[in-house]
Amino acid sequence: MSRELLIESLKTAFVVLVLLSGGVVWAQSPDEIVAEGREAIGSGDYTRALRLLAPLGNEGHPEAQNALGVLYKEGWGVEIDHSAALEWFRSAAEQGHAKAQYNLGLMYDEGQGVVRDLHQAVKWYRKSAEQGYPPGQSILGAMYATGDGVAQDYSAAMKWYRKAAQQGDPEACRRVGLMYVEGQGVEQDYVEAETWFRQGAVKGHAGCRYWLGRLSEEGWGVEKDYLEAARWYTSVAEQGLPEAQYRLGVLYARGQGVAQNDRQAQLLLQTAVAQGNQEAEVFLDSHYGPSDPRSVVTVANKRLKRDILKTIRFYESVMGGKGKVKILSTRPTEIAGATHIEEWTVLSSGKEVVYQVKMEPSARGGVDFSVSRLR
Repeated sequence: MSRELLIESLKTAFVVLVLLSGGVVWAQSPDEIVAEGREAIGSGDYTRALRLLAPLGNEGHPEAQNALGVLYKEGWGVEIDHSAALEWFRSAAEQGHAKAQYNLGLMYDEGQGVVRDLHQAVKWYRKSAEQGYPPGQSILGAMYATGDGVAQDYSAAMKWYRKAAQQGDPEACRRVGLMYVEGQGVEQDYVEAETWFRQGAVKGHAGCRYWLGRLSEEGWGVEKDYLEAARWYTSVAEQGLPEAQYRLGVLYARGQGVAQNDRQAQLLLQTAVAQGNQEAEVFLDSHYGPSDPRSVVTVANKRLKRDILKTIRFYESVMGGKGKVKILSTRPTEIAGATHIEEWTVLSSGKEVVYQVKMEPSARGGVDFSVSRLR
């Protein structure tokens, strides 16, 4: 028998086997298919991800069910459907899938697809945490710290934060550090706080980097060092963290750790104000006078951000992009009078794309904007 004829015979036998069995015969193992589905999600090919994962989800594979829940929750490749997401997460969570238990807790916590129920949220967070899943441990700690869905208990909060941080979770490192800064559940210890912030900062965590800047600026547990503070603030102000933009703006206004520069100070402070930072607004008004009520940053809001992103998504679709467009960072580049210019870095089809966004007050009220693709 020739090689070609043998291959055709095997293909025919495979089809007959599928038809006679009345079920699904996988050419690959379920875990291999899930891995392909997750890779498709990572590259923004959500249609392919759904095609790969849906049959497995219907067969009861928990990893596929959790991934499908994420797709429906985020609206990737499908319309956003929180009820469907909830059921996919529940199906996987009830099989003991730690990530799905965490995700199901989030649905109850945020009231998505179900009536908000913090006690149910804590229940599922705890199941996830007890399996050693760091985000589940970290968020369970947060519930104890705030007393949401459970009696407030800083010692229990610290216990769960530390478990997650010891596994290298950078957000948990930030939270452990803050507990030492505030002296909640432990004795106040700035030196110990710095140790945990540094662990998270190494992994690029913006909050940890901000707090290292804050320790240096205030001289908490370390020698006061404005230059070091400015270095840490700069590293995260560019990522869009308003607290860092505010404090770096103050350093530029005062010439501490950086050359005094009113223009740069105002740029940073106004950008922080646009994101709702009230401390920046107070400092800006007291140091430079009341803001122009027509200023773009005064009227900037979530709706404006949504409209800009919608325009960018349209341009990306024209350029052949597929899947969701996600904002990675926004960076102010220029203020000229009431005109505000920023660089937006977005993730489109698995690639980083940079846009320039120009905003200025409209004669009709509100804000006019234009976008241009830089690279």
